[in-house]
Amino acid sequence: PAHLVDLIATRGHSVDQWEEALEIMSIVPVRGIAGAVGWQAQMQSAAQARCPGSAAPQFTQLAQDEVSVTFEVRAPNCPAERAPHALYRLVAGKRSWFRLSVFEKGPLDATARQQWLDLLASAHLQ
Repeated sequence: PAHLVDLIATRGHSVDQWEEALEIMSIVPVRGIAGAVGWQAQMQSAAQARCPGSAAPQFTQLAQDEVSVTFEVRAPNCPAERAPHALYRLVAGKRSWFRLSVFEKGPLDATARQQWLDLLASAHLQ
């Protein structure tokens, strides 16, 4: 398949009614996109097209290395986004690319945010 997606509801009633979720997506590398940084740029462009102007999601890059990028997205005024707050780590390997996403519908306190960022940072390809 072109991509595989697993959604894990970490807080909420079900996979359909979650308050906090971890999503793991695996895709084949996309031609014409320059690795993880290019993938982030494509995601940002698509998000801004879904919610232009003052509703546009705010992207903040948190970390980057030669094969990955970690960033935060705040989209409190964009109902087209999966959640008002998300953390992402994109990892681009030779045969597969991975998108690890933490979606948060409510407030995310500083401790929980750091725990999620630590978990995302631990994801590496070998």
